[in-house]
Amino acid sequence: MLHLILQSIDGMGSPAHLLYQYMQGFILPNHVVYEEMVLNMETHEQVINHGRTVNDMAKHLSSIEARHVDMFITNHSHDLSGDLFVSPGLCATVTEVSESWQV
Repeated sequence: MLHLILQSIDGMGSPAHLLYQYMQGFILPNHVVYEEMVLNMETHEQVINHGRTVNDMAKHLSSIEARHVDMFITNHSHDLSGDLFVSPGLCATVTEVSESWQV
């Protein structure tokens, strides 16, 4: 299970974390992996660090034989535009975020 969560949100008690705890009652503990990655891409440096973190996590998880991957994203969206927040105080369109990855 992968949980991407905005920095300003507490992951304890989130649906993703609760589901992970619930699944442990039915599946052997070493057969369920829960990874949480905090999102904060307010500055260019934070975007670069996020990319490195994603790459490191991908390398780590590629060594695990997984049959299924469930991904959860816990975030806020702007009340008027619907744009997702990329940091605790900043929202951006999908286009703006994807363009920042190309830099």
